[in-house]
Amino acid sequence: MLSNIKLDSQMIYVFDKRYNDYKAFKRFSEYQMCFVTRIKDNTVYESIYQNIIGININIGFLQDEIIELILKDDN
Repeated sequence: MLSNIKLDSQMIYVFDKRYNDYKAFKRFSEYQMCFVTRIKDNTVYESIYQNIIGININIGFLQDEIIELILKDDN
């Protein structure tokens, strides 16, 4: 699906939890594109930075982090 979308570094892409294309996410990161997604419980990642969620923003968010996904090599 993503191969049919014109990607724009000025956009923020939002993905549903069921859509986890880690290779696409890696490509986004390489091109410094922003995206938001809910990750699956078994996702392996490293927390880079945790943003503070203000009281006035608390509408169901559990946490807001900048993370680095840990991907397995396909080899």
